[in-house]
Amino acid sequence: MTVTWFLTFAAHALHRRPEHRKQLAGGDASYARAYGHEVRRSYPFAPFVGGLAATDLHWDGQDIPAGSMVLLDLYGQNHDPRVWPDPYAFDPSRFLDREHDRDTLVPQGGGPAAHHRCPGEDVTLTVLETSPPRLATLRGGRRPFGVTWSARDRWSVAGAWQRDRAAAGV
Repeated sequence: MTVTWFLTFAAHALHRRPEHRKQLAGGDASYARAYGHEVRRSYPFAPFVGGLAATDLHWDGQDIPAGSMVLLDLYGQNHDPRVWPDPYAFDPSRFLDREHDRDTLVPQGGGPAAHHRCPGEDVTLTVLETSPPRLATLRGGRRPFGVTWSARDRWSVAGAWQRDRAAAGV
């Protein structure tokens, strides 16, 4: 499900910011990866995630007893101006000169990958590296090869869906 959300957010970002089309469509893999990171930073799939403190701990001046509910503010962390200059600007270039830090960029959880992060994070990033460049090649009013639409049909992808509604008399 997370992959679907992020792919939708990537398409939304591309629609809202068409200036990124050319560089994405040009096949620059490092820019596509940076774009994927920026989509995840700008559009975290949930505003926060929660868990229970496994042990007693002291953090940021607060005592947190074991078993306490702890929330990680994904949106706040990914839009904190102390961490991200101009945090509300959509700027993939912030990821071009460096790989993201897993404790700073937390769109799918934080901490060690084995315990506190989404197990599908690497899959999501791969989808975000490969799909937006393909989306960037599409132009308004045109559909990908083999995709048609009419009022009587459902989406028909290379003949996979037939005119079942018309055949059913709908």
